[in-house]
Amino acid sequence: MSELTLAQADNGKSFAVRPGDAIAIRLPENPTTGYQWAIDQTNSEIIELLESVFSPGSETAIGSGGVRIVRFRAKTPGTVQIRLKKWRSWQGDSSIVERFEVTIQVRE
Repeated sequence: MSELTLAQADNGKSFAVRPGDAIAIRLPENPTTGYQWAIDQTNSEIIELLESVFSPGSETAIGSGGVRIVRFRAKTPGTVQIRLKKWRSWQGDSSIVERFEVTIQVRE
């Protein structure tokens, strides 16, 4: 079992994994702005969400940004699109400022 790590540069790409493999998406985020990455679309029958955590950067000043890490595990064969949106949840979809999307093919 391995882990596929994706970043902003992977937006729009497709990747193949095997059942049991982990998928980690690492995107820059600064929660003090109110904008946070959230899952917009996935398929929990093919992949399961393991966690979504914020990891502060090396800069320790108040208001500094870091990285949002969203981790999934591939469950069963199939194709799924993972879509994330950077938004202010209390303002709804009109506040989306950025999107991230990848296609994951889970193969035996």
